[in-house]
Amino acid sequence: MKFVLTADWHIQGERPRCRLDSNWIETQRQAVRFVVWQAMKRELPLVILGDIFNTPRTATPAVVMLIEEMMPWREHIYILAGNHDLPFHSF
Repeated sequence: MKFVLTADWHIQGERPRCRLDSNWIETQRQAVRFVVWQAMKRELPLVILGDIFNTPRTATPAVVMLIEEMMPWREHIYILAGNHDLPFHSF
């Protein structure tokens, strides 16, 4: 069985201090779009193994962006929650 495997996206609503991108959501959108497109192009399921978000509560624009980008391939995407996705995760 073939599939596209990825993990640890850590999508977040606020731009990290170390990034200079003027539109952080759009930067993340381009990365998500690339991964989804690779799966679609190859007609393979996309499997995301945890930490899709950086925290269990993520800013609405980041969540909406992720949903929008995954919609074209939604029936072929499988996501496993990671420790950053779960409530009560502690550093």
